[in-house]
Amino acid sequence: MRVEIDQSGRVEDLSSGTAVAFTNGCSGAIYITAGEKRIVTRYLKSKIVFFQNYAPLFFAALVCLLINRKPFGSILIDEEYTGKFSIIEKKIVGQFGASKVVNIAFGRIGKRSPAHNLAINTLRNKGRGAARISAKNVIRLFAIKQAGPRRRTHRVSR
Repeated sequence: MRVEIDQSGRVEDLSSGTAVAFTNGCSGAIYITAGEKRIVTRYLKSKIVFFQNYAPLFFAALVCLLINRKPFGSILIDEEYTGKFSIIEKKIVGQFGASKVVNIAFGRIGKRSPAHNLAINTLRNKGRGAARISAKNVIRLFAIKQAGPRRRTHRVSR
């Protein structure tokens, strides 16, 4: 079964919520508020070096929460973050392993797609009828390993 996934409301836009939806035979959507996104952003800034791959990783975590506990043969993800497809794919496959997701592809979904319609309607209705995601759920997926204590070097004066 091929499933299409679309996002409405950018992850990096911290002034509004984000909805991610999938459709094909069955459908589902998740919604995260702007306040919860700010909490996740603060966490990521404090735990890892804040870099350009923040938004694709956050989006991949939301996709993981969306397809949680559902085996899919093929997934088509809308091209939200061009050039960052390998980062998103690594996060999804790393979270679920190859047993649940056989094929991940990236392409244009389009505005006429049922996935796009479900995502935009979820965003406009502020998540009514969709699963609400908390910051805790997203942070758990990152499972960032802390580095050991900082190594201090002493200067030798001459």
